[in-house]
Amino acid sequence: MTDSDTVVKGKIHYYGREQYYQAMQNMCVTATKKFGNDPVYRFYSALSHLLQGSTQEAIRQLQPLQSDREVMLGTLLALIHAHRHCQVVDREAVAQLDTKLKEERKKASEVVDHEEGLVLKGWVELAAGKESRARNHMEYFDAVLQRSPRHMDALFGKAKLYENRSNYKEAMETLNLLVVAFPGFTAPLIEKAKVNLSEQDWDQCLESANRVLSADSHNIEAIKYRTLYALCRKGNYEDTAQNLRNLYSEMDRSEPNNAALFIHMAQLFSRLVKTKLMGFLIHKQSYFEKGSKIVQSKSRCCTAIILPVSLRHYVDLSSLTRLYDDRQLLTRQSYVIRHSFNH
Repeated sequence: MTDSDTVVKGKIHYYGREQYYQAMQNMCVTATKKFGNDPVYRFYSALSHLLQGSTQEAIRQLQPLQSDREVMLGTLLALIHAHRHCQVVDREAVAQLDTKLKEERKKASEVVDHEEGLVLKGWVELAAGKESRARNHMEYFDAVLQRSPRHMDALFGKAKLYENRSNYKEAMETLNLLVVAFPGFTAPLIEKAKVNLSEQDWDQCLESANRVLSADSHNIEAIKYRTLYALCRKGNYEDTAQNLRNLYSEMDRSEPNNAALFIHMAQLFSRLVKTKLMGFLIHKQSYFEKGSKIVQSKSRCCTAIILPVSLRHYVDLSSLTRLYDDRQLLTRQSYVIRHSFNH
């Protein structure tokens, strides 16, 4: 059975939220072939280019969409963002776009009651961390699910809200609905692995990751969790090193222009390694170098990698190792992992 327009958009939204921008772009290409020259997919394609740093290509794709009512507001916002990130900012173009944006905002309805608008409001507030309005988040998602029980974005939003509240059982139940509703989509299993790890249920986390890899051997997130299992649960440094190499190769193949992803992975594993594993930095350095080449700025990359390397010069290796017995290290690792999901 082929995916409907709504399901395809749900997948694009998921990849965008998770910052897998090449996967987002690939899905847009597939959607355009299937559904025709839909302005929504053209907009998402341009956005994926913009998020990967291809500013001029994004502007080229966005220009024809300025007059399309369906995507006009988003197009104007994206164009303003793109122009402001050019090496030479066209201030006149930005001013014209800003004026047009203000005019269009006046025409926009203040009441958002259709499904996509409600889901978007829920996700925006959820991403903003407005805990005091958590009840409203659930109301947004529930209102949509009452009309469309299989709405992908709403189910993911509800599961994420439960996870943020540490209601792991409810999060799993919601994710299981997604697994059943969309059996060919591995994202619900990845989200289950995240919840497993939040519960510190390493074995279930590995099982979820392996289920994903049995269906998609190139899945970056699943490889990441397998690497974390080898490092944090088993302490198998040879397997960890091999998994890191596999992870880098897959990222370089699947998300070659995703600087944020390379930097995130490098920072995550830099924070987790024990002092005697500083040799792993030779692998992580490849991640940082790749990220810095993409963004053409090594400031964040250098800051992240210099700190752990510097420890070797100021702290005796044996004394530092004694500070981290296995129990302390596992606690530290669990904290870092839980706070590194949203890269």
